[in-house]
Amino acid sequence: PSIRTSLLVISRIEDDWLRGGSDFTPYIVWRYIGTPDGVFIVLPGIQQANEYDHTKRPWYQRAIAFPGQSTLAAPYLDAFGAGYVVTLSHTVTDGSATNPEVLAVASMDFTLPYFWTMLTDQYSDCRSNGDYHCFVIDSAGYLIIHESFVDPETSIRDGVEGRHVAEMEPGVARLMIANNLLERGQCNNYQDERVQYFYTVRCCG
Repeated sequence: PSIRTSLLVISRIEDDWLRGGSDFTPYIVWRYIGTPDGVFIVLPGIQQANEYDHTKRPWYQRAIAFPGQSTLAAPYLDAFGAGYVVTLSHTVTDGSATNPEVLAVASMDFTLPYFWTMLTDQYSDCRSNGDYHCFVIDSAGYLIIHESFVDPETSIRDGVEGRHVAEMEPGVARLMIANNLLERGQCNNYQDERVQYFYTVRCCG
């Protein structure tokens, strides 16, 4: 789409996405909309670095990879002091029944503690009662949320970025592999002269 089209798209959704209120509004760190041609709007307003390209960010690329679905990007450290955040994204399309064109990606960031609260409110068995142990992973097996990310007594020391289910929950990972829910592949890194492994979750659509 052209920049003019992008601005028109944003004008039609910004009241609901950027300014709409809900019960969890106080826990949203940032709301933003990015388009394929480079238009990017964020609230609250901040000045981004000139080299910032939202189309190369994981939240944008994951949404583009799964159009029409709500996607979650693994936690990262917010550059403006909000701590680690999780990004929820969804594509905005032209509405075509076949091969819809993505016009924009709308996203919002949540703090990790609040995202954990939302999970445990939705699934009360996930609360710390000893019977259940809950976490969320993405399509490659990387952790979106894990109790250790928010529990000050068990919080991991080296940050929460790039944590994989095979590392944090190896028993669960083995069961998933055995039941064809998690597939392990490998590739050769010729620069480092080593074999690298990657995973794909097979349980969801």
